[in-house]
Amino acid sequence: MSSIIKLKDNSIIHISEFIRLKYNLGEGCNTFGNELHPLVIEIMKEAAVEKSLKIIAAGLKSEDEIKSRLADAGFQDYSVIFAVEKLKDYKYINDFEYAKQFILSKKIGRLKAEVELEKKGISKEIIKQIYSENDWLERENINYHIEKNKKKSTAQKFGILVRNGFEKEGIVEVLGIE
Repeated sequence: MSSIIKLKDNSIIHISEFIRLKYNLGEGCNTFGNELHPLVIEIMKEAAVEKSLKIIAAGLKSEDEIKSRLADAGFQDYSVIFAVEKLKDYKYINDFEYAKQFILSKKIGRLKAEVELEKKGISKEIIKQIYSENDWLERENINYHIEKNKKKSTAQKFGILVRNGFEKEGIVEVLGIE
């Protein structure tokens, strides 16, 4: 069962049974004067952590994605910052590992990885670091696409690789064309 906290400005905060019991709140609706009440601040922080855990339960997310989702859910900055720091402490948020897993799962080249991961708040520096520490990654992903499209012509393979964000030099080298 979910309980709610109603503030003087009529805004409503949904809280879990765990938080309700932890703070010894009554069932149903609890009313507070304003959102800066110390208890409300603590409850909001706890609720933001719970919400962020639900977000990452569906799969890895970048720090920016979690911040955005919490803000969209109506959490104040102090709650968002608290939740993100807590998840970092638990090592549930790690943009480097998130980006690496994203690149490995999508089988894309560095150029496309930069574009897609930048949308998720990952810096180009992190992406460059991943590729520099894993120099085999680009070649492995190119080979994956070549094997997947082995019945296609070299020109078609070249086009597929370019669209997947691989650099021309790497494509030419792996395909053995001049």
